[in-house]
Amino acid sequence: MSMQLLGHHHVIMFVLLFWCRIVTETKPASSSVLAPPIAKLNCTTHCGINVSIPYPFGVGPNKDCYFNEWFQIDCNESTGHKPFLRRAQMEVLNISIYGTLQVKSPVTFFGACKGKESRQAPNLTGSPFVYLDRKNMFTAVSCLATMRSDVNVVLGCNSTCDDQNTDGATFRCGTFGTNCCQTTIPPNVSAFTTEIRQRDQIDGCNYAFLVDQDWFLNNLSSYRAIQGMDRVPVVLEWNISLDNTSHKEFEGFIGRKVRPYYGNNFKNDSTPYCKIYNATTSSTYNRSSVHCFCPSGFEGNPYLLQPCQDIDECKLNRCMDHDVIASWNFRGSPICENVAGGYTCYSNVTRATCDFDGRGGGRCYNKPEPPLPSRAYRIRIVLLGMLLYCLEFIIINIDQFHAKNVGKDPCTIYLLNLGSIIIYAL
Repeated sequence: MSMQLLGHHHVIMFVLLFWCRIVTETKPASSSVLAPPIAKLNCTTHCGINVSIPYPFGVGPNKDCYFNEWFQIDCNESTGHKPFLRRAQMEVLNISIYGTLQVKSPVTFFGACKGKESRQAPNLTGSPFVYLDRKNMFTAVSCLATMRSDVNVVLGCNSTCDDQNTDGATFRCGTFGTNCCQTTIPPNVSAFTTEIRQRDQIDGCNYAFLVDQDWFLNNLSSYRAIQGMDRVPVVLEWNISLDNTSHKEFEGFIGRKVRPYYGNNFKNDSTPYCKIYNATTSSTYNRSSVHCFCPSGFEGNPYLLQPCQDIDECKLNRCMDHDVIASWNFRGSPICENVAGGYTCYSNVTRATCDFDGRGGGRCYNKPEPPLPSRAYRIRIVLLGMLLYCLEFIIINIDQFHAKNVGKDPCTIYLLNLGSIIIYAL
């Protein structure tokens, strides 16, 4: 009898341990976080070599996938399955929901450039795009080149001409380079024409182009390498013009007040919000526009007008990197707790605590000591421990009690029967 009961006891313990192991092993899979959506439902999200297509951009022909025709992307056999702006006819290299996109723009050739056509940059007048002044540089391999708008010269750059050194292998482009010059462009440029007069040309092939300066500095060993290219990357800035259509779509999100996270003082809202930038205050546009954002501490595509996804700052080791932590009484490594829209750093040693919002702003304080448990609570814990000990003792020694229960008082027999009932229930 004793071996049989002990066997049942071991089986029960094995089942409990096995169940706990299943729970702990399956927990990570259930807590995995999906990437936030970037496009509307049932719309293409990528094209080409993993180029993301976030709304308000979208792949046609479904009109629900993009905001208007300027944001329509072609991605099919006719484009070589590369993303192209349908209206502007520019290949897209990268789109950012923060208002920029990188596209390919033609190099304009002059002089003895064998097999090259002289193409001008696309005219983007009336579009939601402008050439971004803080990211692009006007570059010319020539003695002098100019960029013109419809009526006026917008800018020009000139270089030191040296017909004896035209390979470009040992010279860098600059404000006054040798056979190559660069200059910044003004804001709000949506259309321009590049000109290099014949008298300002060096021997051989001359060309000028607008180019993403980061790409130019990090991907070329010589400016002469451009001669073998037809197009180079440029950065455009995009926005959504404020009109009846855009106001109707975004009106419920324009002007929403978003409060930061400081501990439990504020309820964190993952709903995106939008702002109107008036023509008088906009830095890059001569028209009012709508810009949408996720609240700090959240990420995603706010133009979908869906809840944004919380950023887990603890995975980014924000508590280890924050400067405020060093000024507080944290001993050892601070413990990080992620909350919706923010995070908390605290010390188990000194109880120093800092609550931060998603931007890193917040407050620090010393958390009070937790109250001691009440006397009644401590008594209940002790009684529960004694009861569990008695049950374990009965389970292990039940056979010995049964063998000696003859002639015992009724109370002892009652306890033995109660132990048998408990074991049977288990």
